[in-house]
Amino acid sequence: MKILAAIALSISLATPAFAVTNSVWSEARFEYNRKQLQENPDFRNMLFADCQQHTARTENLRALSAEMHVPLSRVPATYCRRILRAYASNSVSYEDYLQYQTKHIESPRVRRLLQGK
Repeated sequence: MKILAAIALSISLATPAFAVTNSVWSEARFEYNRKQLQENPDFRNMLFADCQQHTARTENLRALSAEMHVPLSRVPATYCRRILRAYASNSVSYEDYLQYQTKHIESPRVRRLLQGK
């Protein structure tokens, strides 16, 4: 489902700490933000809170709930925890990010991560 990759990367990248513009990040910027997520608890907590607020407003909660195999009420927290953990742990590569940002093509890896696999 293409919606998952779109939401996955847009949530993590549409939060104020990440997205200043709609432009594509350089690989250096992508890695810098990953390092901040790994090392800065305040940054991580802010992203998690922003992500949950953004996810809770999406009209695609039902689709995410079905795809992620979690109850509707747990989608925002589970979604954000999975995508931010995947980004911080290098499970989402720059190529995954770039593929979505430039071609709007879903990464199978991101889909599996969101499903908790």
